[in-house]
Amino acid sequence: MNSINQESSGILKGMLNNLSNHLEDYHECFINETSDGHELCENYITGLIKTESGKRNIERINEEIELSGDSYQRVQQFITNSPWSSEKVIYWIGCSKNI
Repeated sequence: MNSINQESSGILKGMLNNLSNHLEDYHECFINETSDGHELCENYITGLIKTESGKRNIERINEEIELSGDSYQRVQQFITNSPWSSEKVIYWIGCSKNI
């Protein structure tokens, strides 16, 4: 592995290690009356980070994350049908940047 790949790999590992802590600030955005989508959110973003650019789709993301059971269906549901509000996430991010 050349030095650029080693550096990129180190940056990626650092991002993934900090992801859980960072997303915890937005945990409330992924909770609704029937479910808590925080874990799926974290897994989805991890999959996006780990999947090669230009090849990101549900199948590839599912290969990169470590979920048991019907993970493909769960991630697809999170992306397409979950009732979490993107507007609420964007609002919270905006508020946290103003602090």
